Amino acid sequence: MAVKIAFYESPDPTGDGVKHFHARAVERETIRMDRLSHFVTHRCTVSESDILAVLTALSDVMVDAFLEGHRVYLRGLGYFDITLTNDEIRSLKEGNVRKVHFKSVKFVPEASLRKRLERGMKFVRASSTIPFSNRLTEEEINEKLAGYFASHPFITRMEMQKLCGFKRSMALACINRLIDEGRLRNMGTRRTPVYVPVEGAFPLPDSEAGE
Repeated sequence: MAVKIAFYESPDPTGDGVKHFHARAVERETIRMDRLSHFVTHRCTVSESDILAVLTALSDVMVDAFLEGHRVYLRGLGYFDITLTNDEIRSLKEGNVRKVHFKSVKFVPEASLRKRLERGMKFVRASSTIPFSNRLTEEEINEKLAGYFASHPFITRMEMQKLCGFKRSMALACINRLIDEGRLRNMGTRRTPVYVPVEGAFPLPDSEAGE
């Protein structure tokens, strides 16, 4: 087993014109709960349906814990904790719970998990046919999607390819990343996926929003 990677040109925030590249995993797929339960049942004596039931219940229990402000620790994996955001507050007197909003769930891996991954992870260069994001940064991809969703309620993998100039594998990798980040969700079926944006995930720039 090996992780397929490609190198991408990094943004140039300093404007010094010096190119920098970073590695990123590509050709990834999202392993969903049904497949997880299938894999786990081959490593223990518990049936696949029971594992699926436990994973579903675990998700519900974790949500309950987060709603009470707790963090969750899964031995061998790590810690899951909520992160918050709030409207602008200029003084403590302006502090109001109505200005506080849920942002995301943060995962901090356990040291033992990191060590297992560091020892076992190997890398290979992906096929040269995979485009380097068509030289698009994540910010540029987000801007394209913001403009697209301003007039379209959903996007497909093929439309993502056309929008960003991606090949199939890169479009899927980008979609999966956005799903993992909680910015897209599949409202279609597994065979015919249709991706819709999560509310507020792709805001238009102020100059465009006001037009």
